[in-house]
Amino acid sequence: MPDAARRKSAGLRTRPTMAVWSAVLKKHGHACAWNVGGGECGLTQGDVDPVGGGRVRLTPDHRRPHSIDAVADKSDVDAWQPLCARHQIMKKNYWDDATGWLNVYGIVQAASARDKRKVYNFLREYFEER
Repeated sequence: MPDAARRKSAGLRTRPTMAVWSAVLKKHGHACAWNVGGGECGLTQGDVDPVGGGRVRLTPDHRRPHSIDAVADKSDVDAWQPLCARHQIMKKNYWDDATGWLNVYGIVQAASARDKRKVYNFLREYFEER
């Protein structure tokens, strides 16, 4: 990060059509599709989240982060996945399911100044720069 300037915002959010959202839920067994250790999370609407507590509410998620593909096709079942709130937060704009691309710039940019310093020191050590 050359400076503290924020990244450009992606624009207005889109949602799948109701028919597509129903098909997405059916495709994933009405459960969160976040990949956990080779399988899907599996929490369903109304379950109690064993990590964060509270009742699970599944919401439509762009398979490609909104910041990369703000105009996901509303009528393409494969462009969407159901995620629980915990996994929506984990993904945010840091991961692209389709390519496996990790947005390290976005992660560092979202970090506190203290954590940025830790990352900086880690990279200096990694590249053997003192």
